[in-house]
Amino acid sequence: ENEFQIKIWDAQTGALQHSIQVSAKAVINPFGQVAGIAFSPDDKFLLSGDDTSLKLFDVATGAVARTIKAHERSITALAFGPDGKTFASGSEDQTIKIWNASDGHLLHTLKGHQEAITALAFTPDGQRLASASGGGAIDLSAFNNNIKLWTVATGQEMRTLETSGDIAFSSDGKILASSGEQITLFDSASGARLRTLRGHAEAHREVAFTPDGKTLMNSGLKATRLINLQTGARFGSLAPSGYSDPASEATFSPDSKLLATAGDWLRLFDARTGAEVRTLVGHTGYVYSIAFDSRGETLASGGDDKTIRLWSVASGAEIRSLKGHTGEIKGLAFSPDDSRLASNGADARTKLWDVANGKEIVTFVSMDDGEMIAMTPDNFFLAARGALRDIAFRFGERTFPFEQFDLKYNRPDIVLARLGGANQNLIEAYRRAYEKRLRHLNFTPEMLGDSFQLPEVKITTSLPVTTKSDTLEFNVKATDEKFALDRLNVYVNNVPIYGTNGIDLKAAHARDAEQSIGLQLARGRNRIEVSALNEKGAESLRETIEVACDAPAVKPDLYVVAIGVSSYTDASYNLTYAAKDANDLASMWERNEGNRFEHVYVRRILDKDATRENIIAAKELLMKSKVDDEVVLSVAGHGLLDDQLDYYFGTTDIDFNHPALRGLTYDALENLLDGIPARRKLFLMDTCHAGEVDKEDVKIVNATAATNPVVTTNTSEGIVKARAFPRGVRVKKIGLDNSYELLQALFADLRRGSGALVISAASGAEYALESDEWHNGVFTYTILNGIRSGKADGNRDGGISVAELRGYVASEVSKLTEGQQTPVARHGNFEFDFDLTRKADCSEP
Repeated sequence: ENEFQIKIWDAQTGALQHSIQVSAKAVINPFGQVAGIAFSPDDKFLLSGDDTSLKLFDVATGAVARTIKAHERSITALAFGPDGKTFASGSEDQTIKIWNASDGHLLHTLKGHQEAITALAFTPDGQRLASASGGGAIDLSAFNNNIKLWTVATGQEMRTLETSGDIAFSSDGKILASSGEQITLFDSASGARLRTLRGHAEAHREVAFTPDGKTLMNSGLKATRLINLQTGARFGSLAPSGYSDPASEATFSPDSKLLATAGDWLRLFDARTGAEVRTLVGHTGYVYSIAFDSRGETLASGGDDKTIRLWSVASGAEIRSLKGHTGEIKGLAFSPDDSRLASNGADARTKLWDVANGKEIVTFVSMDDGEMIAMTPDNFFLAARGALRDIAFRFGERTFPFEQFDLKYNRPDIVLARLGGANQNLIEAYRRAYEKRLRHLNFTPEMLGDSFQLPEVKITTSLPVTTKSDTLEFNVKATDEKFALDRLNVYVNNVPIYGTNGIDLKAAHARDAEQSIGLQLARGRNRIEVSALNEKGAESLRETIEVACDAPAVKPDLYVVAIGVSSYTDASYNLTYAAKDANDLASMWERNEGNRFEHVYVRRILDKDATRENIIAAKELLMKSKVDDEVVLSVAGHGLLDDQLDYYFGTTDIDFNHPALRGLTYDALENLLDGIPARRKLFLMDTCHAGEVDKEDVKIVNATAATNPVVTTNTSEGIVKARAFPRGVRVKKIGLDNSYELLQALFADLRRGSGALVISAASGAEYALESDEWHNGVFTYTILNGIRSGKADGNRDGGISVAELRGYVASEVSKLTEGQQTPVARHGNFEFDFDLTRKADCSEP
């Protein structure tokens, strides 16, 4: 499968633009054709088939821009319209669909083929679409293939052409060629058969016009032939004596004068006469891929020897060789200005090279889940946040997870700057987001230098890979050459076993320490990490080991603490649904005692009972949990910011003018989950300002009734009315737009909290809204509805994970409030995402 390639041709010039190895997700149809991948005309987007779905990737970042559930059966053909505004997909379900590229909206479904769609092609003006079904391009004798022409604007079929094989339009779009034992030329406007030319007796591979439209190339399994379209004469059987294998690839020079072929040989032919011009000698194995630059002066080639070679077309001399791939070279393409060369290898790497000096610029790696990572030779990388778990760093014989070096090397600004072509404002935004990240973590660039003093820590006990015991004991040694040790941290699946403060080592005033650690293992995977901090706050690299616990499974218990305050001592701040939010969530979980959970322990703390003391005391219940149990903490009510922009939860007796007196800080709330035995912990915050505030980029403004209007929104569910009350202060963004959002979206949060997954109803600068229509806060309503209806089950596997719930709630709340409220993940322990509902009864009572 690694040998299949997709070729993208410029519809105006006929020049080869891309020749790349098919990814693991792209579709190889039953006839061996590459069918499931296509670039947009401006090369900004990559369209890929993923079984029955379509994925649109942003080429600059590697991020998935859109996923579309497209067909009932596998996708077998794709094509972009020449203006990039539409694209078409064909499938084994015998249908073709035309899509709006900007929003993924389905424009037309084309029906009429009786077999799987094997090829699609737009005319250069984008007004017509040609589709082929049936035999494809391998064994024509076994199939009767049909080509249909469609009007793109209406989706109406224009006509059916009875022919077979590969299809190609001439550069002006007036002629459609179909290849096989006979090559048929059609008038693409009328469908009239213009000429039938003799093709190959054996099965063919492809058909292509020269850029000037005067010559047609027909590549077969044994030879590549040229056909003069004015006379119909065949010339130049391009399979020299002594070479029995066919060309693996053939491409015309931009001026249509030369044809380059690759295979056991690398040769140049005169495209007008078929005469051999020269053989290029240098490769030590089979040549898979070739590409001309836009001027036709340089030819790039690559193959079995894992080396890319650049050749002078005029002299045949090798200019330079590019080395870096660890597998065969499968695809090559020059950038439009010829300054860069892209290569794709069987090592699952795509590399970008500087043509002038032959140096590697960046390497792209596609992950199994469709995410992409871009890396520079000096280890800087750009990755979608979801791809971070697939990154590790290796130094000598030791491997470290991405968190160890993410702060230093996760630099999208550097990667994009080296790639070239990216918007300078975007690069600057990424740079500022990175600098903001350093400040949030109390780091300076100097602290990331190679000379910065770090403690060292090592697990000195040999640990098993698997164990049937649910306990584990081991010894740890920590040292520091310069400074006294401060504490030792132990994490299992990113959950701090000894709380966020770890094991205190300060009392010893020593630069070395040995500690015996005893752990309770959870069933399944346990990623154990140990680190040491010195008195200067520097943390060692984390010693990491994984142990799988095969102890007999036990049904977990669920612990729920539901806090809701609608009634306040200052009645002018009373809410309508906060206490009901807490009660509704608790009731939903209670229904699962004896079902998903052995026992469900619920503590409701509502209205007048919701004092600081009563809320803090709830930790006594959570301390009774066990390692495999699950905990849900929910709070609903007022969230306030003081004049320092610090968050406080509104207890029933809070002083709204001095929230620090009786309110609860975020840290105090999260402390309920810190250090408890259970490791699966979810914290739901349905309050205003529940997300983090970027104190650098906001200012305080007076909160008045005018700044908290009644909101009326028309939705599919009816009219939503929500009210945000004046709550101490209001904040307004003043800094670089989206810098904090970029920080949260692009970078993993390396701060180690309680290990809980925290979903907040609104960002730090937003209000959380209530709805009379649903008798809940919008955030809580969406959680209840998403779980009860199963709509939050994004992958439809029968369970709803925390990550799925977070994504569903963020999308739905934003829609229902017309963007006025956007839930955020305040902290995300994505290492320990867990299922909330599998086999659970979450229906309404």
